[in-house]
Amino acid sequence: MITFDKKKNSTFDYWLFDEILVQICHGVGGSGIEKPMHQLRMMEYRKDARHLLATIRYYCKQYPNLDLQRMLVMVVDDNHGYRLAKGIYRS
Repeated sequence: MITFDKKKNSTFDYWLFDEILVQICHGVGGSGIEKPMHQLRMMEYRKDARHLLATIRYYCKQYPNLDLQRMLVMVVDDNHGYRLAKGIYRS
């Protein structure tokens, strides 16, 4: 699970952020990302949350229009989450 807050008055590119997550997910054999609610993405990743956070931060440094104020990456499983929309958002 990945959630974030963009900076105030930022030209944050949601499409590019989603595309980077899709590519990271494909790189580890995932099926795409889910977007169950605003500013929340879920994806398959085979390493720990710290490694995923470091990977996303790397890409954010390469693309200045991914201007985050803060980001949170957490590990969840299918038993967690209340009233989350199910299904693949981008694959």
